[in-house]
Amino acid sequence: MKHQLHDSLDARLINKTPKVLGNGCTDISDCIQHALATFDLSLFDAISGDHEDAHPKDPHAHVHVHVHLQHRALAILSRIVRIKPLDNALSIAEALIMKLVDADPHTRTLALALCLALTTTPDKVHLPFDQISIQHLALSFLDDDHGGVRVASLKALYHLHLMDMYLQPEYYRKISKLTRDDDEPDVRMQAMTMLWAIAHKYPDYDLDASRNGIALWTIENDAFMRFCEMAMDSEEHIRAKAMNYIGTFRHVREAFILQTLSKQSITSFKRPAPQVQVMVRVGKDVDYIDNNERLIEISACGAFIHGLEDQYPIVRNAAIDAMCELSCQASNSARFAEGVVTFLIDMFNDEDETVRQNAVSSLFKLSHEKKVILNLKELESLKLILQDAQPSVRQSALDMLGNVVVDTVQTFTKLHMLMVNHIGQRALDRDFVYRCLKKLGQSHPIFVRALLNTMFALDDRYIAQEKFMDEPSHVGNVILTYNAMSVAQSLSLDLPSYILRHYPYYRDSFPDCVPDFDLEAIVRPASLKQTWDTSGSQIQSYLQQCEDMLSGILELIRKPTGLSLESARSMLRSLQDRVDDTSTLGVKAISGSTCFFSHILSGYEAIVVAKLACTLLTPADTLRRSSYRIMSATYKLHALFLGVPVQAPSSLWTLRVYAHALWVYASISDSKESGYSTSQGEVTELIERAQEQLQTCEGDDTSGEFVESLLTLSSFTVVKSLREAIVNAAIPSIKLADLVRNAYALVKSPIAGEYIQRQYEMSFIVSLYNVTDTGTIRIDVIISNGRQSYRPPSSTFSIVSSFEQTCHVKVPIAIPGNGVGPYPAKKGPERLTPLLTLSMGV
Repeated sequence: MKHQLHDSLDARLINKTPKVLGNGCTDISDCIQHALATFDLSLFDAISGDHEDAHPKDPHAHVHVHVHLQHRALAILSRIVRIKPLDNALSIAEALIMKLVDADPHTRTLALALCLALTTTPDKVHLPFDQISIQHLALSFLDDDHGGVRVASLKALYHLHLMDMYLQPEYYRKISKLTRDDDEPDVRMQAMTMLWAIAHKYPDYDLDASRNGIALWTIENDAFMRFCEMAMDSEEHIRAKAMNYIGTFRHVREAFILQTLSKQSITSFKRPAPQVQVMVRVGKDVDYIDNNERLIEISACGAFIHGLEDQYPIVRNAAIDAMCELSCQASNSARFAEGVVTFLIDMFNDEDETVRQNAVSSLFKLSHEKKVILNLKELESLKLILQDAQPSVRQSALDMLGNVVVDTVQTFTKLHMLMVNHIGQRALDRDFVYRCLKKLGQSHPIFVRALLNTMFALDDRYIAQEKFMDEPSHVGNVILTYNAMSVAQSLSLDLPSYILRHYPYYRDSFPDCVPDFDLEAIVRPASLKQTWDTSGSQIQSYLQQCEDMLSGILELIRKPTGLSLESARSMLRSLQDRVDDTSTLGVKAISGSTCFFSHILSGYEAIVVAKLACTLLTPADTLRRSSYRIMSATYKLHALFLGVPVQAPSSLWTLRVYAHALWVYASISDSKESGYSTSQGEVTELIERAQEQLQTCEGDDTSGEFVESLLTLSSFTVVKSLREAIVNAAIPSIKLADLVRNAYALVKSPIAGEYIQRQYEMSFIVSLYNVTDTGTIRIDVIISNGRQSYRPPSSTFSIVSSFEQTCHVKVPIAIPGNGVGPYPAKKGPERLTPLLTLSMGV
């Protein structure tokens, strides 16, 4: 009978056939109106067309059918309202008002829904209620005893919210209480939706009293913590929904976001409490709350950890999605994103395929928005995902790896080995590996340079042997190298000739992986003297490429490991050979630049040797020699050149402090018998020098970091702390200016002299180049048994051009007391020339 009633009602509704139904009803809505008012089952019998079956003999069954038909009538009316306007909407509304207080909860639920539906009709102005009234009515229904009524009221409030009838933020606490205290899962679910809507409408509303106009506890922060608490709900669908809502917040305090990754409560993140008397409701437990502060709910800590450990894949996936969204979109997510990487990598080993796929895809998305840096430990965890049985998971992991950045040469070497091994093991994934190597080459040109000898089996003692061009691992190495060279063109200087010769073949064979660039413009000419013009423009460009290569080498020095330092040392020596070859070309315009660059390389090589010595704990003599080389190079760079970049003096002073630190560390290492008191004064002097240098390093993070580390030296751990400061020092970069002139002197006339008793007067003419202050000139004469210095007076100098002067020098040289004499005047120069050399210092 019940199904027949349903079918008859639906048929009349769909066909809209007018018919006299009884008691003057000419329309279904008239019938429903009377049914709502009188409970007259005959109206429903008329609609159903089955009078006998419509009257059950059992009185209890009669009541049941009576109520059910009333529910059906309300449902049909809800459908009518959506299809066409009602002529008697006012009468139906008055009947519905009576049903809002009906004893049956389902009747109240349907009546509330219909009241809301009627407010959206064209005749809503004639109704005895409006949307505001429905909103207040729905709020009152939140305290209803039946869960279905509370769900309906929350849905009504949310529907009004979508129609711009927003719920005021004062009701936030009432909605928030339902998410935590209500026993019905559907109520908690719908309350979360309403809570989310309020939080995004009034994110900055202060729930507590403001102090000095500053919001202390906003709705956005409170809602975020509430959803974190709901992530531990007993229902998995509620936990998943709470995770989805967590990922939509954008301006939550950083402390709260970080708390989701730790199960331990961070008590320093405290919520200020209003300075009011705490009210206690009758019949409720007393919460002992400090009037000065309230801690974050402990149950909200570690929300994402609980989510990732949940037994249901739907919750784990929701947690991964929320972590990714917060990392990419939240304004305070920089530190959070760094911590999320480790958790996402751990989920690569999940038992569920969809979770593994989602974790890989989320990290791929995160690497697009943020800089994801992997260390060696995290890379080890990635090995298993590359062995996944599902090709889609492996290939997504390869796409993700192409977007990450690794921290050290060792990590990059390990990653390169994984790629090479994967090429041989999984032929189906080769295209994805090549695409991954393409991105890695563009983002890691420095590390690619360090692996050239390994990838192509290069040895300075032998000619590079060509490999089979189509061998898969070799193709991967070539793709990696070409893409690194597209970013750092100086890389071509270290490549074997056949790699450059094969470029057109690989570009045409793998157009999606090999970049298209003008190879002739970046490849080193075969013969420098034959192809470069005498103006020095090409040589200057070549030196600029060398400087770009030096920037990559400095990155290896700043991240000290045994492999990176050895690679940097080898590359510095190779670069030094190229600079020396350039200086032999005899191009006067760039002679100063090549000499300046040569001294820079000498100082940096000494630093590499020093770091290796500290790493390997070699004897202190090596440190002293390195200290001397660094100090000597800095003074030459500072005093013997014109046009030095303005930032160079600060960097040079930092290098001198570094050399001083090396000398002190060497002294401390050797002071075994004499005790520490001998070195205490040297440490104090080093700290004082670092304090002076720190003032000149303002704005230079590279120099200031090392100098500040020296200020924290402790007398109890000076050896260990000083060693760590030396090894981990970030070396400042000295840029090469466009035009640098070096100061030097040439003897223009033969050395002539006149002998006086036990004295020899040496006379000659010296040409000085690129010297601005002649008062700083000193001539040193080195004889077999000592050194004699002489400062020529200013009257002896004559200006030839802007950068050239001549000096007529007469240097009196004392003859050694045990010398054999007297020397004839004409014999003097011949006898003394082999015994002396001339040098000039500025």
